[in-house]
Amino acid sequence: MMNLLGKTIDLKISFVPLWGTLCSTLTILCSTVPVIALPLQEGMYRIGSRYIQIAASGDRVCYQGFSATASTTASISPHTLPDFFVVNFKTADTKETLVLHQPTLGNLLYGTLHNLNSWEVDNKFSESKSDSMQRCLKSQTAFLEESKSSR
Repeated sequence: MMNLLGKTIDLKISFVPLWGTLCSTLTILCSTVPVIALPLQEGMYRIGSRYIQIAASGDRVCYQGFSATASTTASISPHTLPDFFVVNFKTADTKETLVLHQPTLGNLLYGTLHNLNSWEVDNKFSESKSDSMQRCLKSQTAFLEESKSSR
């Protein structure tokens, strides 16, 4: 019992519905959004016929995105948002920053902050590093290399 503005309120009865709603909301949020994301995991990720490779050498991390017709290799740096990483190039049409986020071992989110797509790990693909990826990993500055041919 609590006296609030001259009225007696039974706290157990008044707050049970609110507490139940809060617990349900927290359960839903916690089951869909990881509390702490993982660091980027080296490997190959796929969405349809497009691939992303993440590779690291020491503290250097690089991205290579490729399809049947083109490839882009770029260095990766931390984003101002925790657990997000910036790819060193922007979308061709809107010039928005592209980011990576690793919520689970088997899943990589990639795209703009407003439009992240889920890429699944692809363990069947060879993880050899292309010449472009090796140049990126050896570079000490921001790296970007685009090509119209496949890797």
